[in-house]
Amino acid sequence: MQTYDIESLKRKLLELNIGSGNVSLNKNDVFLMSDFTEVEIGNTPTQLDMAVLGLLLDGELNININGNDYLMRPNDYIVIFPNQVGYIKDNVGQASPRGIFICLSNSIYETMVQRMQEILPLFIYIKSNPCSSLKKSDVEWIKAYYDQIFNELGKADNFYRAETVRSLMIAFFYKVCNIYSHDIISEKTRFHRQNDIFKAFIRELSLNYKEHHDILFYATRLCITPKYLSNVVKQVSGKSPKEWIHNRITEEAQNLLKNTDMSIQQVSDELCFANQSFFAKYFKAHTGMTPYEYRNK
Repeated sequence: MQTYDIESLKRKLLELNIGSGNVSLNKNDVFLMSDFTEVEIGNTPTQLDMAVLGLLLDGELNININGNDYLMRPNDYIVIFPNQVGYIKDNVGQASPRGIFICLSNSIYETMVQRMQEILPLFIYIKSNPCSSLKKSDVEWIKAYYDQIFNELGKADNFYRAETVRSLMIAFFYKVCNIYSHDIISEKTRFHRQNDIFKAFIRELSLNYKEHHDILFYATRLCITPKYLSNVVKQVSGKSPKEWIHNRITEEAQNLLKNTDMSIQQVSDELCFANQSFFAKYFKAHTGMTPYEYRNK
């Protein structure tokens, strides 16, 4: 499977002679696009080696993220995290899309996440619910913030430009997470008790996924039965607790294999697998590749 990062995106824009409205920081840290109507990342699954935040302003965009289709319409917002797999589907018969996108490299994304530990459970929810319809006030706020980040990126005389942009991006992420928090309450469940159980499960998962891979542990932590936990999580999120657990473990394994110098044995130990052989079988079952193949692709 091919990967797509900010440098690949910039090369594609250069090939298409698209430059107006595109600006970056430190070559490959942050990249903003205000016009992507002619950009085609491809119609085959591609692993994104960057985080993407996008707002559709006009037209329609049919996009697939991790095997799920999303039809974006004006005022729809999408968040794609590093290592997710996506591609733009055929938009024949649909109006040409126009919008604004912010692309973040893995390094700056990880730096930001380290400063936003308290909302990591929400990140897990967003990964499974990447698309959200925004109110007009939220659309205007995002457009204004985009313009502010764009302006700061263009200030070559600002000695603290990188720090300024990173701080703006953190504030931007908090605003986006607030929008998705309201989605959880207003759209995903009518019952506060079920919502509370789901959020508690996500919180426990974010703290314990390395050591505990079984549903029983999380049900016990929440003082409910595994069957009840499974029913609630499935109803609220559309995915089973087992899927959430497997996805979180696999994502962390991918991160450690790609972004650290840890050996495969050390990654196996970090994620509390009985041995390297069991970890390799688990990883291949969920990614289609062995840890060695994934690290060296």
